[in-house]
Amino acid sequence: MLKKKTNNFAFFVILILQFLFIVTFNHFTPWITDDYSFYENSSVLKILEGFNSFYTGWGGRLIGYFFTKFFLLFNKTFFDAINSLIYVVNIYLIYKIISKTSAKYDYVRLLFISALMWFIIPAWGQDILWICGSAMYHIPLFLILLFIYPFSENKSHSLVFSLLYFLLGILATWSIENFAVAVVVFIICDFISYKCINKEKWQIWKIFGLIGSIIGTIMLIAAPGNYVRMSAFTDTRPFIVKLASRFINITINTIETFHILIPVFIALVAYLIITKQYKKLITPGIYFISFLASFYSMIMSPTFPDRAMLLGIVFFIISLLKLYEEVDKSVDFKKTECIAVISLSCLVLPVSLYKAARNIYHFNAGWKQRIAYINEQKEQGNLNVTVPIIKLINPHVSGYDLIDLSKDPNEFPNPSIANYFGLESITGYEE
Repeated sequence: MLKKKTNNFAFFVILILQFLFIVTFNHFTPWITDDYSFYENSSVLKILEGFNSFYTGWGGRLIGYFFTKFFLLFNKTFFDAINSLIYVVNIYLIYKIISKTSAKYDYVRLLFISALMWFIIPAWGQDILWICGSAMYHIPLFLILLFIYPFSENKSHSLVFSLLYFLLGILATWSIENFAVAVVVFIICDFISYKCINKEKWQIWKIFGLIGSIIGTIMLIAAPGNYVRMSAFTDTRPFIVKLASRFINITINTIETFHILIPVFIALVAYLIITKQYKKLITPGIYFISFLASFYSMIMSPTFPDRAMLLGIVFFIISLLKLYEEVDKSVDFKKTECIAVISLSCLVLPVSLYKAARNIYHFNAGWKQRIAYINEQKEQGNLNVTVPIIKLINPHVSGYDLIDLSKDPNEFPNPSIANYFGLESITGYEE
């Protein structure tokens, strides 16, 4: 009983500590790039009225559009708290999806999931701390995890639940293109698993969910604004050459992202095959195929930014740890797992957190100095300001690998930033 209480206490302490870390990181993260271009001093009604122009002129990502505009209406503290809470809930949902067979709280498993999310996501700062990035990727991840969680439990549900689940399916997939494709592939794979392999009846709420997810995906991809936005990219290479080049680039990015976890994944699969435990590969296989769908569906896009990897990475983590859970039933890894995870958390994670915190603080200080200088210049009557470009080296910072300021005052994001601060122009220069 004492051991169970200790495990439960450690479990929730880890969640609370994560919330405190993320809310602190969010607090010290300034507005950047698209935050200024999305900002307008309006209302929720005005945001809804802007759906049509965004849908026809830019793209179908109305979920991200709404939440970006919504959070920019309020003091940033509101976003910091809600976004941090969502991050912790996402970690918890991933844990529950993986550990559905476990009745107790396993703080070591939770710590491992948290560490994987921290170390593997290549654009962590963009996905989690950046207001626009979080609205476009982090919040849709939350909706998708809510959507797929009932599949891990596989319980019967009422008609009311089915109808609500239908609506959730639309919202979960009306987000990011490769996220939507992965969700639809996930549901289809589940259908094949239950109908063709297990010979079981597919439940009605899953059918409602599939219909909703297909509707959301169609509404997302069919948006006229997608073709307007895509027209900005020019690539005159033959179609087959473009696909081959993108396939190679995605594969390289996949290897670079998961590196050591790939041989671990292969070893776990090999063990289950060698021991002829084929059925235990089904559920991890569904998540793995969904991960592949999330990554390789981007072969149709001219670009694959690191921030768009978020859902695919989560599906890979779920697949890997579900495999591990199946193998762990045959081979007891508990002591080794505990030593490895605790060692990682005590030795490597604090150093990484310190480096991230230092860089986030540096970024915040740079923007404070910039704003103070802008206000000083405005008081002197100078509305054409030149400021140094802030360089970042840590992927856990929101502005990492994003344009801070252009050297051309007419290029993105300078006009939006200048307009926000009441300037005629703002120009960046390298120190």
